Amino acid sequence: MEKGQYLIDYLICNYPELDAKLLLKQSVFEKSEEYLKLLHESLIVEGRVGNNDDYNYRYHLFEANSHVELVDSIISYLIREKSPNILVNGYHDPSSNSAWGSKIFNPYVSFKVNFLKNESWNRLFNRIGKIRFLNLVLNTKCFIKINDVNYMQLFGLLPSFQSNVSELLLKSRMLYRNQKRINNSFRFFSDNPIDLIDEIIPCEALKYKANLPKKFRQFKRLCNQIICNESKCNYLSIYKEICTKYELKTIKTNFDEITQISVVIRFVLTIIGKVFPLNTWGTPKNKSEVFKKVIKFIKACKSDKFPKDQLISSIEISHIYWLGKKSEIKSRQDYKLRLRLFSGFLEWFLSVYVCELVGSFWYVTEVSHGILSKDILHYPHNEWKRMTNKWLNDYIENYLVESTDNEADAFKKYNIGRLRLLPKSNDFRALCIPIKQMVGTNNLNKKEKEAQKFQYLNYMNNTIRPIRELLLQKERHKLLLNKKSHPRCFSIRDIAHNIGLFKHDLISKYTQIPKLFMLKFDMKHCFDNLSQERILKSVNDLFDEDSNDKIYYVRQFVESSFFKQELKKQRYVIKDESNVHEYNILEGQSSNFQFNESPKIIVDKAKTIRFKKSQVLEVIREHVLHSTMVLSNNTEKCFKRKKGVFQGLPLLATLCDLVYNSLVDENFQFLFKKSDSILLRLVDDFLVISTEKSQCQKVYDIALGEAFQSSGALVNTSKTSWVETTADLEVYIKFVGLKINPSTLEIMPDADSNSSFISLSKYKSFKTVYLYLQWCYKVRLADHFINLELVSFNAALKNIEIILHAIIESFYIHFKEILLRLGEFDEQSLQEFLLNLLHMTLRKYQLVNPSKFGVEEISTMFKRVIIAKLSKNSVFKKTNSWLKTSKIL
Repeated sequence: MEKGQYLIDYLICNYPELDAKLLLKQSVFEKSEEYLKLLHESLIVEGRVGNNDDYNYRYHLFEANSHVELVDSIISYLIREKSPNILVNGYHDPSSNSAWGSKIFNPYVSFKVNFLKNESWNRLFNRIGKIRFLNLVLNTKCFIKINDVNYMQLFGLLPSFQSNVSELLLKSRMLYRNQKRINNSFRFFSDNPIDLIDEIIPCEALKYKANLPKKFRQFKRLCNQIICNESKCNYLSIYKEICTKYELKTIKTNFDEITQISVVIRFVLTIIGKVFPLNTWGTPKNKSEVFKKVIKFIKACKSDKFPKDQLISSIEISHIYWLGKKSEIKSRQDYKLRLRLFSGFLEWFLSVYVCELVGSFWYVTEVSHGILSKDILHYPHNEWKRMTNKWLNDYIENYLVESTDNEADAFKKYNIGRLRLLPKSNDFRALCIPIKQMVGTNNLNKKEKEAQKFQYLNYMNNTIRPIRELLLQKERHKLLLNKKSHPRCFSIRDIAHNIGLFKHDLISKYTQIPKLFMLKFDMKHCFDNLSQERILKSVNDLFDEDSNDKIYYVRQFVESSFFKQELKKQRYVIKDESNVHEYNILEGQSSNFQFNESPKIIVDKAKTIRFKKSQVLEVIREHVLHSTMVLSNNTEKCFKRKKGVFQGLPLLATLCDLVYNSLVDENFQFLFKKSDSILLRLVDDFLVISTEKSQCQKVYDIALGEAFQSSGALVNTSKTSWVETTADLEVYIKFVGLKINPSTLEIMPDADSNSSFISLSKYKSFKTVYLYLQWCYKVRLADHFINLELVSFNAALKNIEIILHAIIESFYIHFKEILLRLGEFDEQSLQEFLLNLLHMTLRKYQLVNPSKFGVEEISTMFKRVIIAKLSKNSVFKKTNSWLKTSKIL
């Protein structure tokens, strides 16, 4: 949050003429405690400071004889001015909609306005006067303390949020592109250079079609040259020469059909060299720098982002003559204009030309899951089509039926998506990617497309997300009533936490870990096979106790960090008629809100959505039974499901989770008869741990039986694993990114998991890289990995080493590219970063384990891991020497 002052300090500092004693004066006839709390605990952040003339203007503008009348007058003024002041959240201006009548009103209860009219604010108004009160409400931000650490904003603009990342360049145009018809005359550009200029810098060129400005004449000559070169370039011939050389392949998996990334890069660079003349880049050195950016861009993962302001780093603009009227740069303004033009050119070059070039010859996709899931794969279009056609035909036959609905009708219900296939080793994962703009809207202008997207997002925020939150709240309430429910796991942390509790129970009973048996299995195509009837039954069971005319109220709040100027997130709080008053957190109802430990700023959007039970069930029914999918290679046909649900559409993942929760609770109650067994589930992955193998076998038999099969929960028998306690302490079972030892129940992070990879492409400096890596390290160094009640010291030490190694490895891999971008490296900042990692580790270790035991061993391990990696590069010579001699580390 921006720097603020307590209300009393703000008033005394800004209005020295005010008498502090008068402000603080108490009265036996008034609620002085609440008034003093308002002065001493409320925070004020200054905005625009008005002058005396401004005060006089406002004095005449707001005619009011009392505090309450003035607040009403302020509300009217803010609405007329269309002010973003949060005090008027939820209010409507009647001039914008005749259905609202002739008066300004708020269809929702505004607790903020009611709070601003209370006795304490009335007393403050009387003591500081009308003008100062106006300036306070209109020109500052006020935050009211609602409990020990959290604040709620009462009035003013939303807190300022800083984004550390500039505009980003994405490779989305390269991914999932359908095959084009490519022949020897294939071209990307038309014969008119103006069209190419329009494509590269549309905002500039559209104004001057009749008469191109002089500053673009050199650019036009370059475009003519590019078009001429392309007319001589036979894309197909070059592709065949570089990419289709005969190689004897043994095809065992879907990954054996890909084109190696080095071949793709060679093809792209060859084409660029033929189409774009050297004067495009100015000098061979500039050309080399651009080629490096192309290689990095092609190699990048789907999630990697490239700040646009880094595109021209290491490029010498002064040598690129076509950027201006003449070759020499005349002024600073001229230099900035050239910089902007070349930055726009490079943005188009990478995000449009290179993406479309690669996407025209390869189907580019990521892997479904596993160790390669961060990688981008390039399949020749004909191979991809051959691989997927049979699978897709079988998928349609088994799961889909052609729909009679047209695309427009399906889009209105916001439950339509487009098919996307992700390759597995010997299978595919079918995703249904939500369509935010109606299929076939290429003829719509940008404003119409944005309107469609806004309507979709509005539906998500005001219907789907509140209903999802309602379902989760109902499930939590069910858990409170049913004490014999199996643990609900939503993350790896939940898995580790429950294993820790189970281990504690075993040691309490047996004084040591007894012989254990472990069973791991997952479900085959869990979304595709799940019974629609079972989904609806599980939902109906949650709402059984509610009458058909039951009404649920969902109020929207915005939550952001108190300390960090990070982006806000939206929260939904659900009440019914009996407790709707609990929304008023300004009046002491904050205990009804679940906040995590870190301090937050809460903003009430003053928007309450009202749902009837019948409305909720109808939306769910519509999504389960009538969701629609468009095939990526055929936009004319829509398909609905014969069975199962589409993976990827909102709400459906929550519904599947409800089904598996109910299946587990209904069928595995026998595990509660003894405290020697535990069943854990994360999505469709199951883990059973027991002292009796027969218990594990019974779970497995039930999972293979009628109860699960009739619900569409089919076990993937090929992935079932059994492990038991052995003399070999190195035996582990891998489960959702963890390695679990059956002999000790110790937990390790799976170093082979794709989650160990950290991308640093979007960070602009070593400072931001260090901060991000510290954050990653802090998040990964979870309590369960170092808690000596759960793991031995040696295991804790190994866990720290695995997590540290991933951090240092990520830094080392990205070091060269960051150095190339910045051109300088300060070893002292690296040493401070490493020292921070160690101190962070020791603080966390001693917080979890109130003992100094092992501190020296941790420091020694730190040195060993870091030196082993950094000693491979002489650039880190000083740091390695510092590590070896330092007594601090």
